[in-house]
Amino acid sequence: MPIIGKPKHYGDVLTVKKVVILSMILAVTLIFNVASADDGEAIREAEEELLKALKSVKEAEAAGSRAEDLSILVEKLNRALSLLDGAVEACEAGMEGEAGNMASQSKAISQEVESASAGLKAQALKSRSRLKLTVMILIPLLAFSTSLIAELVYSWWLEYSKERFLKMRVKLAEED
Repeated sequence: MPIIGKPKHYGDVLTVKKVVILSMILAVTLIFNVASADDGEAIREAEEELLKALKSVKEAEAAGSRAEDLSILVEKLNRALSLLDGAVEACEAGMEGEAGNMASQSKAISQEVESASAGLKAQALKSRSRLKLTVMILIPLLAFSTSLIAELVYSWWLEYSKERFLKMRVKLAEED
């Protein structure tokens, strides 16, 4: 029974049509499975980027970044997480194109957050080193200034006491 070519009778026509229809169904299924696998891969990549971004924000917080700056990044992370959840739900519902789009948006937001938090971390570390340097310079200066002022006050007090002592006059006790 030849699949390709001219059918010999009516039963062969049904077989050829069945093979063509089954082949088309199989092709469509494979296409959707490949698209679904691509969406699954996109979702997995978006999850990895989200975890990297979260770790980066934690490091920026540990470095001493400002809470206002971190709260903006956390809001963006929440947006990326909600997009990722939507992508997973869309993938499970069979909306592959929408799932891939949402996963790529989530990944882009996560990469933006990771980059921004790295900048905040560097800025916080730079600020911390400036503070350490300032403290290391100011403490000896304050100690020196305090010592100098204490020496000046003590010297002044000694001079004052000496002058006062020298200006004293002997008074004779009056006898009654």
